[in-house]
Amino acid sequence: MSADVAEYLARLRELGVSDRAVRMERDIWILLQSVAPEQASDWVADKLDAIDDPRFRAIYLDYDAAFDWSPDDPRLVDLADRTRRWIIGRRTGAGRTTPALDPKLVRLVNESVGVTSPAWERLTKIAQKATTE
Repeated sequence: MSADVAEYLARLRELGVSDRAVRMERDIWILLQSVAPEQASDWVADKLDAIDDPRFRAIYLDYDAAFDWSPDDPRLVDLADRTRRWIIGRRTGAGRTTPALDPKLVRLVNESVGVTSPAWERLTKIAQKATTE
């Protein structure tokens, strides 16, 4: 694992992110660095930048907590909306370029992680529905 990824994981621990989420992130980064080291380098630089944003930190912590929520929890809709707005704002912010996500790598990560919950699955569905509307 690169020093940047180790730094990112340390920052997550400092924020109080669950051990489960840190392990999941670690596994994802190991996979990404193995199959697409250049893209992984770009993505971790972006994540290190994002972790300085208080809105991103709040979203990340809420997403981590949502793992244990009921899939019917009304907070999921708000969390999905805040996440969507943050991503849009980040993409369109002052000269910022967010690294492109290779759909094949996204699929590989999603199929390899193996950590999910009913609430996270609902969050994914809410987000997918919002992108098609």
